[in-house]
Amino acid sequence: MKIVRTYATSANLGPGFDAFGICLNLYNEYAFEVSNKYEINEFNEKYKNPENNLIIKSYEKVFNILNKKIIPIKLTELEHNIPTSRGLGSSASCIVSGVMIANNVLGDILSIDDVFQIASDIEGHPDNVAPAIYGDLCASFMDEKVYSVKYHASNDLKLLVMIPNFEVST
Repeated sequence: MKIVRTYATSANLGPGFDAFGICLNLYNEYAFEVSNKYEINEFNEKYKNPENNLIIKSYEKVFNILNKKIIPIKLTELEHNIPTSRGLGSSASCIVSGVMIANNVLGDILSIDDVFQIASDIEGHPDNVAPAIYGDLCASFMDEKVYSVKYHASNDLKLLVMIPNFEVST
């Protein structure tokens, strides 16, 4: 089995609304391997169905974009630290995981920038996927394609995140 780890992000930072995002030291981790049918383990019951699992949907999107036959996988959630619907990029983390897993299964045929383009297309905007892919602080924008510039965030920077005990619309 191989492992993919994707980090939480926070976009909409101050005046950088929908433009700046930062990678946080909070992550989800998944093990995967090629299989003869989909098998989804250790996920919340809601996400054990491939049709409801954003990682699998993103994984399949890569195959469809590249016009390749979908190869089923066994996917196991090892770590789940990014809460959903709390503004910490949980959907971006799932999307990036799916795209990166597909790229690996296909023999790493995509560049990191291709991964960014596809993940941004799936998410609909680049502000959360950019730092999940490139790390640090990223400024992103969309034109006919998406662009991102990575900035080193000081190691002295400390972020405090308040996570409500209820879902919020992000």
